[in-house]
Amino acid sequence: MKKTEQELAQELDVFLTAMLQERPSPPVTAELEEEARLATGLLDLAGTMQPDPDFVVGLEAHLARAAARQKKSTPDRRPPSPWQALIQTVKEGFAMKQMKLALGVLLAVVVVGAAVFFFSQQGGGVEPGAVAGVETDAPATDDTAQPDTSAETPATDDTDGTAVADLPALPRLGATGMGTGFGGGGGGDLAAEETSMPAEDGMVIDEPFFWDPLRDATYVLNATLPTEPTKATVYQQPGNGFYTLEDAQRLAQAFGFSGTLYTEVYPIHEGPDGELWTPPTVYLAFDGLRTLSVSDSHFYYYDQGANPNYEIAPLPLEQATPIVEAFLRERGLLDFEFEMRSPYGMDVQVHRVLDGRVVNTPEYFVSVTQDGVVFSLSSTPMPQLTAAGTYPLRSAEAAWQLLLDEGINYDTTLFITYPQNPEQLQPQPVEDVPADQQYRYWERPYADGDSINLYAYPIVYMPLDETAVPRIQVDRYQLTGPAEEMRAIAEYPGQQVRITGIIRGAADATNRTLELVSWEPQENNEYQYMPGVIRRDGDQVLFDAEQGETFLIPNAPADLADGEKVYVNGWSIEPGEGEYRVFNWQGIDRIVEMPEVGIMPVEPGMVDEYKILQVEITAVDLVYAFTPAYDEATQTSTFFVQPAWRFRGTTDTDEIIELYVQATADEQLRPEPAG
Repeated sequence: MKKTEQELAQELDVFLTAMLQERPSPPVTAELEEEARLATGLLDLAGTMQPDPDFVVGLEAHLARAAARQKKSTPDRRPPSPWQALIQTVKEGFAMKQMKLALGVLLAVVVVGAAVFFFSQQGGGVEPGAVAGVETDAPATDDTAQPDTSAETPATDDTDGTAVADLPALPRLGATGMGTGFGGGGGGDLAAEETSMPAEDGMVIDEPFFWDPLRDATYVLNATLPTEPTKATVYQQPGNGFYTLEDAQRLAQAFGFSGTLYTEVYPIHEGPDGELWTPPTVYLAFDGLRTLSVSDSHFYYYDQGANPNYEIAPLPLEQATPIVEAFLRERGLLDFEFEMRSPYGMDVQVHRVLDGRVVNTPEYFVSVTQDGVVFSLSSTPMPQLTAAGTYPLRSAEAAWQLLLDEGINYDTTLFITYPQNPEQLQPQPVEDVPADQQYRYWERPYADGDSINLYAYPIVYMPLDETAVPRIQVDRYQLTGPAEEMRAIAEYPGQQVRITGIIRGAADATNRTLELVSWEPQENNEYQYMPGVIRRDGDQVLFDAEQGETFLIPNAPADLADGEKVYVNGWSIEPGEGEYRVFNWQGIDRIVEMPEVGIMPVEPGMVDEYKILQVEITAVDLVYAFTPAYDEATQTSTFFVQPAWRFRGTTDTDEIIELYVQATADEQLRPEPAG
């Protein structure tokens, strides 16, 4: 049977995780090759860009909120710079968090910087009609409020006597990145001449197109606009630096890990100015298939044993809520008032509640299996919130008028949408296709005790306890061996090494080990990935490569048919005893002949197919928005938790919509980014 969309998504998850951790990546289904190339290209493109510092901080916040995890693998780690450090953060965010939004966030690295500039220069151009309405109940959602009467929240700093001018200037709501990953986009109704610019040779180059589904929307207000509050406390905390080694050890103990912590070792990189790159410190704990990663600003827990095949079949919210609450409380991670939600029917989102108002950014994303086991937890912690001051607020009426006048400007007004029924996101059945026309991947079969030669780039984790043995990953295997040999190999992180070893645990694809026999450093041996045709000749299985040479395929799968068109991949081609060289292969994947699809012409007006034409607001309240700010003088970031008016309702596209308007007045905000 042809793979379902969910199976394809899981396969892409595995590919992206390997790519972003700079590990050998498995081949992907033919249907995913374009997405795989796009992800690789976007990451490479992102690595060459130098964005505005405000954008850097905004993107960091977006990743913290939204992420909740080359056919040819090389240890290509780029020289350090502030932007490259951000790219490393992108990689960690993908690898340490949820993959559901991975491609969208990666794309944001490339396009959001331009979008921030664009939206700071152009208004939304929305002229919706408004109908003052009657108070009605809010739309039914799957939110589950859980007040904690024993919770401690940061004390409110009553600064009524403080001059408004003395309060810290706040970042703009657009710094949250809320509208970029969950339904945002758009630049208003612009004339053609405003979206193009001449090049030096006289050619006209179009500027990027920004999706704006609310451009023609009509807003209907069917809720009472609150008249209170007129002021609110703003909170702040450092952007990083609040988790130390002692905190990592405490978290490891809380999650049931024993033994030493580890840190990953990176190759030494020297920048153009001779400055050595200092990688971020991330502490790791290992226990079989359980892992815990703790940086100075977040942590991530994953139990592959509870979810060995990376399957996504989440438990319904009402069943998952008590499990998540108990899991967090047992580990001392839920000492605050909170709400739990699952707007996309996947992870459970745990939101902090401050002064009775929910914080829009989830503090935790938690995934629970159908068996009721927590297998993933990622965090955007807020352990050091302090009061920055009490700020006067624009009224809900003024916020509503701003929304009507300016629309979604992605500066002080944003929006998100999600389905009213999360089941809308479930993959649809696909028609059956013959077995010989389906994508197929064969992994090199090994039995316990088999000898294997690998040309690998070791991923090295050094223990904080110097008497412990380094933890080394080579390809799909955890390496085991004498302590002195393991320490010697640990001197070659990210550099190619030939490993000869014996397979142990071959039947357990998630926990295989390689017992070291011998090793030696290598000059970069090129990874082989060749198309061709399988040919069976008696007891031999041969591979007629398109390049013209025929190779012997050892240990070929029994169901690898004669005449099969395939890609064969592996690290080495070795001399054989007969007339053919031996392809020391690792994987074989079937070449699926896809029917050619003609490129349909794009007619004017077809680009913006998705539009929201009607928005009915049925609830208005004040919430807290998690927004970053960057200080160029000190090169530090600060996170502000500041009030925003939330207008929630439904759309004619059968979605729930939440529109956010900055609640603090414009004079309390930092200046707009320079154009």
